[in-house]
Amino acid sequence: GDFALPASYTGDNLSTKPTIQTTIRDNYTTTWAQHNGVSPVPTMLDAADALTYLKFYAYLTYLADQQLQQVYATLAKLPQFADTVVIRVADHGEMGMSHGGSMEKDCNVYAETINIPYIFSNAGMFPQPATCDAQIGLVDLLPTLLGLVGQSPPAGTYQGTDCSALVLDPASTPPSDCSIFTYDDGYPVHIRAIQAAAGAVSVGGTPTATPYKYAVYYPLNGNSVNTSALQYELYEPGANGEIVNLQPTNLPLQDALHTLLTQRMAQIDASRPAGTDPITPEGWPTTPV
Repeated sequence: GDFALPASYTGDNLSTKPTIQTTIRDNYTTTWAQHNGVSPVPTMLDAADALTYLKFYAYLTYLADQQLQQVYATLAKLPQFADTVVIRVADHGEMGMSHGGSMEKDCNVYAETINIPYIFSNAGMFPQPATCDAQIGLVDLLPTLLGLVGQSPPAGTYQGTDCSALVLDPASTPPSDCSIFTYDDGYPVHIRAIQAAAGAVSVGGTPTATPYKYAVYYPLNGNSVNTSALQYELYEPGANGEIVNLQPTNLPLQDALHTLLTQRMAQIDASRPAGTDPITPEGWPTTPV
């Protein structure tokens, strides 16, 4: 099929974004240049090489789909298949040359990375295809599966929300007006983020008319948040390629979303199972710094 580079390949030079994004883009570009004998190392892959990378990743996705189809076809031959719900999901997406020629999935909250569809399959339970754009997280998968079979996890053993009612009726009201995203994966910068539905927060007494996604990027000073080096992002999820960081010109909205993020993390921590780490980092600022 036809391939085209995303608008943010040239439309986003990352100058208004958390600086870790430029660092990661440059690191992956350097690795690519070393493996391909390119010198000097470019700031980003040129259009031809970027398109080749995009096609290569698409081909890998095709191969994975072929293997998944073999699994699905094998399951379909079993007598238990009619009573089996098959869920297809991934742990992350792929930048695919978006946002200034970025690759992989590290240390960002862009739609390309975190908007991953859940696909539920069972011909009896879902006789007609349907879609739903509500937000749920990986942590919600287990309670949702239990909800589909009329069960619930023992109190205090699992986190997450039962979204089975939404799976069975995509037009129903989502069980939550926001979702939380965290990133703690080997980089010196961590992320706490929230995607809030329209109306989840108010600015100047007026509920928001659109959803918003807000992220806090922070390094640690020892085990505590280094509040002198905080960076922020704010977007309407998926709108206009998330090229423009709305945070600098929407400080009252940022304040409201930061408060909601802080509150929801505290709620998660209050119900976390024994022996698990809190989601709220030590030294977390209750207001943007």
